Amino acid sequence: MEEEISILDIFGFLRKYSFTIIVSTLLGAVIMAVIAIFFIQPTYTSRAELLVNQRAQDEQQIAQADINTSIMLINTYRNIILADSTLSIVNEELGGQYSVGTLKNAMEVSQQQNSQTFVITAEMDSPNEAQQVVEKTIEVFGQQVQDAYEVSDPNIFVLSPASYNPNPVSPNISLLTLSGAFFGFIISVGILLINNALDTRIKSPSYVEELGLINLGGITDIPNANSIEFKLTSPTRTNKSRRKV
Repeated sequence: MEEEISILDIFGFLRKYSFTIIVSTLLGAVIMAVIAIFFIQPTYTSRAELLVNQRAQDEQQIAQADINTSIMLINTYRNIILADSTLSIVNEELGGQYSVGTLKNAMEVSQQQNSQTFVITAEMDSPNEAQQVVEKTIEVFGQQVQDAYEVSDPNIFVLSPASYNPNPVSPNISLLTLSGAFFGFIISVGILLINNALDTRIKSPSYVEELGLINLGGITDIPNANSIEFKLTSPTRTNKSRRKV
């Protein structure tokens, strides 16, 4: 016989164990908030926006082909920025406190579709470090492009210099707290459902009728059973003394 569970049964289950579920949800939220605040290293970002543009020569307008060339150059510039040779120079000029792998993992070069601008972003352990890394990367990158193309002006313009953002971007305490509350709720409900499924006791007379059985009776709890005293009495035996005549 398959047992169907209605929405009322679900609400009844949640109401019955509402205290346990609420406590578990709050506990999960508090645990994740504590982990986010005290055990996860916050990180900060700095970003700079650059423009690649071809100058007009002989007072002529820039052709569409030149714009397309500038757009395609950004892919090459991205590879130059994230190249080991560029990042090793950045690391040396910043005092050698980072490795090339650390800088490569911390940096990102992004470009919107069909745009002549691109953004350099660095995510570090402090806002000062992030800003210094972006500034030094732009400086070294410009020199690398000049050396590679043998030009004094590579037509790269800094639209927005490296920003300083004192607010951490990670961890997201609010999001982690909500996720902790969610997992606390799910885990508590899951454990309660498993315990309820493993409990094979008959909880109501209606359940016996649903199984097609006859309820012959029930055993009720005796109130104040501990206060009831049971005394065992035995018949008294009288010994009569016999006189000898």
